[in-house]
This record gives sequence, C-alpha cells and structure tokens, in this order.
Amino acid sequence: MKKTVMSMLICLLAVLTIALSACGDNQSGENFPNSNDMKTNLEQQGYTVLVTTDLGDKAGTHLSAKKDEEFIEFYWLENLADADYFYDKVKIDFPDYTAAAEIVDDKNNQNLVYCGTVTAVEDAGIKTIVTKT
Repeated sequence: MKKTVMSMLICLLAVLTIALSACGDNQSGENFPNSNDMKTNLEQQGYTVLVTTDLGDKAGTHLSAKKDEEFIEFYWLENLADADYFYDKVKIDFPDYTAAAEIVDDKNNQNLVYCGTVTAVEDAGIKTIVTKT
C-alpha cells in the first residue's frame, strides 16, 4: 500500500512538473524585452542599434535598429500622452513599416510604442503584440 501511494505521488509530481514547465516561455515573463535585452537580441541578429534617453521634453527611452531593409523604432515611455505622440510620429516618419503598436503596460506602469518590419519586431524578441487602434 505504501509503495502504491508513493508511486502515485511521484507520478503526480512528474505530471505537474511537465505541465508547469510549459508556462513562462519568455525568460523575463513579459511580452517584450527591456531596452538592454532588446539591444542584445538585435545586435546578435546583425542590426546596428542605438539607444537613447534624450527625447527632448518627453520622458522615456528610444531604441532604433536597422539591418538592410529591416528596422524597428521602439519607445518605452512614462505617460500615455507621450506614447500617443510617438505612435503617430513613427507611422509618419517610417511609412514602410509593416508592424506598429501602442501598448499600455499597466503591470509595469509604462507605455510602449513601436514601428518597424515584422522581421525586426520578431528579431527584437517581442512575443505578443497588443495593439491600440
């Protein structure tokens, strides 16, 4: 009887381990990497990457990356008004984009904007895209 109970517990533990290991595919637990991780992802894929916090009177961080015809412009911003501004701006400044989004991230209290090619977005490590239309 004791062996049967122990065997059942071991099987249950194995099933739970396998089931839970599928959770959290992204190592940071987020849908998008931070600026350092995104910079690393893109540089490893051969992009030229620039990161700056000099956004004039706006508060945030801007990453710009380019490789051949692939590009991404990504902003981490402190308020929604700045996100709205940059979302409109990048779509005008980069008319060849194939992916664009404005993301309100309540969990981390930041607003995100990006514009670029689908390939660059994937190379940057963005896993889930939530768009505001």
